[in-house]
Amino acid sequence: MKIVNNKFGEGMLYQEEDLEGKIYATSAACMSVWSDMLSFANKYKDRFVSEVRDADNIVVLGCQVTDLAVLNDIAVASRLHDETEKDIFMGGCLAQRMDIPLPEYIKRLDVVRVVG
Repeated sequence: MKIVNNKFGEGMLYQEEDLEGKIYATSAACMSVWSDMLSFANKYKDRFVSEVRDADNIVVLGCQVTDLAVLNDIAVASRLHDETEKDIFMGGCLAQRMDIPLPEYIKRLDVVRVVG
């Protein structure tokens, strides 16, 4: 994890190396954000699971372009947290918006991608 200071404020962003074990990922964001995660998933196929209950880490990719998008992102993350009682990693553009408060069980995840 690292401390980031951008035009939206300062906060902690977890990194891909903080995702230890099996990963369940879902997206409420655009295809560009989803494709970044898919590049990582394609390289590390053995780390991804299709059932949330089998995951050590749950990643929700979020959008911040409208209030409704943010509300949906948090609703998806909250539902998965309620089902599993696990912390959630919020990726995508919403993770970078330090000025938008997230519940304490949601950790902000930096862009996860494999280039090349």
